[in-house]
Order: sequence, then C-alpha cells, then structure tokens
Amino acid sequence: MPTSDPEFRLSQIVQLAGATDGSNRDFETPTAFKAGSLRLFWNGQECEAWDDRKGWTETSDHTVKTLVAPRDLDVLSCFYQEVSLVPGIWNVHGSPFDPSGALT
Repeated sequence: MPTSDPEFRLSQIVQLAGATDGSNRDFETPTAFKAGSLRLFWNGQECEAWDDRKGWTETSDHTVKTLVAPRDLDVLSCFYQEVSLVPGIWNVHGSPFDPSGALT
C-alpha cells in the first residue's frame, strides 16, 4: 500500500535524455531522484558536480544542467537514489553495487 513518505532505492545506470549537440546543457532522468544522490558519468567517467570542465547541477528532482554543453558523440549517464512511493525492500539489481543482480 503506498504511503505519503517516499522510500528511496538505487536506480540502474541510465542514459540521460537530452540532445548532445554542443549547445544543450539540460538533461532529464527517467524517474525522480533524491536530492544529492545523483552520480553523473560523461563518456563513462564519473564527473564531480564542482568540476570546472565537466561539472553539473541538479536543477529539479528530474533534471541536471551541465556547466558546458556535451558534443555530438558524448554520452551522459547516471545512477541515483530513485524516489518510490511503494514500500518494500530496495531493488538494487543492475546497480554499480550489484551488477550481477545477485541480491534480488
């Protein structure tokens, strides 16, 4: 039964939605995330939010803004604590902490 207090579970690594065209800096996650839990990867390398070259900012519970616009072939992906209103144990299948899914 859903409750009004959200629970958080780890997402799988997902690609961010948004054009990588050299001018767009706004990207969306497929689901809502807990503030401060997002980890961003730019072409497979983790980027810190404070980085001068490939930094980023959480602008809402679904969106991220990069400091510089990714180029045409760049790939932005992330994982985060996903907001869920469904009570139960966390499903971490496919997360960086359980890539084989052995915990599910």
